[in-house]
Amino acid sequence: MIRGILFLLLILAAPSLAEDASNFSEKEIKSNKPIQITSKKMMVFNLEKIMTFEGDVKVVKGDLTMTSNRVKIHFKEQSSTLKRQEISVIEAEGNVHLIRGNREAKAERAEYQQDAETIVLTGSPEGWDNQYKVSGTKMTIFLKQDRSIVEGSKILFTP
Repeated sequence: MIRGILFLLLILAAPSLAEDASNFSEKEIKSNKPIQITSKKMMVFNLEKIMTFEGDVKVVKGDLTMTSNRVKIHFKEQSSTLKRQEISVIEAEGNVHLIRGNREAKAERAEYQQDAETIVLTGSPEGWDNQYKVSGTKMTIFLKQDRSIVEGSKILFTP
């Protein structure tokens, strides 16, 4: 059961399966890899500190790819000492699909909280690779603690 749940964390935190979990999660979380976003339409709401993307949205950071129908990025309030905008929350909605290597996850919604370093998948979330598939009503991935919780969980192991 633990192995099946941990693969969801590996989708989002592991650059390769060969690295030790205690080493790669901190590297990935603190890395400043660029984020590339493509979509059919982008809208910027400067006063609200929000940027939205619609239509065939694709977000790529390192070896993690997420696709969805819509993405909304919320930026933190900017203090006078900050020189750049910092992301607070990334919300994805509609046919969310995450891919990293041979591991995948899908849901109707995903929300990444930058400060808490959590990702919550809702709307019939499920994840899989070539050996197992896990599904539930809600999947919460705690990147900093290297753990995840699957509510209403169901897992299928394939030899």
